[in-house]
Amino acid sequence: MSARIIASGGVCPVCETDIGGAIAEADGFTTCPKCSSAWKVGVPVECPRCEYDLRGVPATIEGVTTCPECSETWGPTRKQPIPSPR
Repeated sequence: MSARIIASGGVCPVCETDIGGAIAEADGFTTCPKCSSAWKVGVPVECPRCEYDLRGVPATIEGVTTCPECSETWGPTRKQPIPSPR
């Protein structure tokens, strides 16, 4: 799994610290308090399955985001994408 996908789930890919609750800087990156690496946290910019551009795709009231192209789903506290039925 790529570092970008791991970070999008709220885990630092370098030291495996939970960074999901950390506040992002103005540039959109969140700095890990343990190792000081910086990552984009939250829903990835593109779907890791089909590479659809997810910017602007709204989440449901429960915080779940679904890729409109392939139906891959992310939950608000999940460390990895929720498997979609195939």
